[in-house]
Amino acid sequence: MVLPLGTSGAGGLSSAFSTVGLELFSLLPDAAAARGLSIAAAAQDSIDSRPVEQDRNIELAARQADREAKDLSRIKFKLDTVTGIVERARDKLDEIRLLLVDMRKAVELSQLSTATDDEKRTQANIFDQKMGLINIKVRNFGTIGNNLLGSQFRDVFDADTITFPIRPNSLQEDSITGLFAGSDFTITQDGTGDVFVPDIFGAKVQSLPISINDDVDDGIQLLDDDTVSLDNSTGAVSITRNGEATPVLEGTLERKGLDVLFSPFYGNFLNDTSLQEALDDVDSATQTIRFITGVFDGFVGRVGARRDQISSLIGENKKFAQRVESENLRAQLLAQAEQQRNALLFSGALNSTISFADSGILTTAIDNLFDVQI
Repeated sequence: MVLPLGTSGAGGLSSAFSTVGLELFSLLPDAAAARGLSIAAAAQDSIDSRPVEQDRNIELAARQADREAKDLSRIKFKLDTVTGIVERARDKLDEIRLLLVDMRKAVELSQLSTATDDEKRTQANIFDQKMGLINIKVRNFGTIGNNLLGSQFRDVFDADTITFPIRPNSLQEDSITGLFAGSDFTITQDGTGDVFVPDIFGAKVQSLPISINDDVDDGIQLLDDDTVSLDNSTGAVSITRNGEATPVLEGTLERKGLDVLFSPFYGNFLNDTSLQEALDDVDSATQTIRFITGVFDGFVGRVGARRDQISSLIGENKKFAQRVESENLRAQLLAQAEQQRNALLFSGALNSTISFADSGILTTAIDNLFDVQI
């Protein structure tokens, strides 16, 4: 006879055997069979069917690792933002350098012996347009508080500073301060102390604060036939209208950023001395841009290294939490497999032990005790 038993059935038999004990075993005619059945019942009775409990310390460590990964993810998000700003600023510097190349070309074409005054004025306009584009790129980069190339405000020539955390739950921060990459200047008027700045393409100079009312012309137009006198050693400057003896504006000029001026301050490209000054200033600005570019290359590496470090820590914490979860699942599966294995061994031992008889005292006793079909 073969007794078909599942895991639950085997457990029932174990309980029954522990209850009836020797009464059932005394019915067996074979002592060896009795011992086999007794051992199988004892093994089944010793099976620990309780769920596997996780180690409390390991479970707490896994939860802590998961929280740490979430905290680090917030820092990484901030670092991703800063990295994006720094990399875009770095790319913008390449665009500015190319505009300086165009400005240099305009000066060189004006220096040609064959260049007429009209051609020189045309190149002077191109020169001013390119410098205006540089300042537009600088002014429009980023937003208030994160412009690493300059400022959104017309009279502020310092770039912004960006801060970012370096570790979770800490007030300690790191920061990056940009560099003004535009080319600008101010003129402080003698006597009044009023400060003037050029408009975006150098067509006029305007006093600060600049009026937002388009109907109010608070600037001084720079005309092609103006006489602009500039002493580069002292910054003394004067702008005098054609045919007039008194300057319309006189004061001290202070350069900002790349230190390049608009063409009216280079004699509108109409004389060789002023052209050479323009060429020297553009070459100096190109060197400045290369220096700023190197600084931003360092920024990219610095923030990138911090972001990679945070990413690595996030990965380690997540991996630890996942490993703990996997180990717990593995332990549960092994325990379940062991329980099923012992149940199958008991079932096999029982069936082997009682299969020697199709009827008789043993069969009758089993039927009466367990109410199962043999």
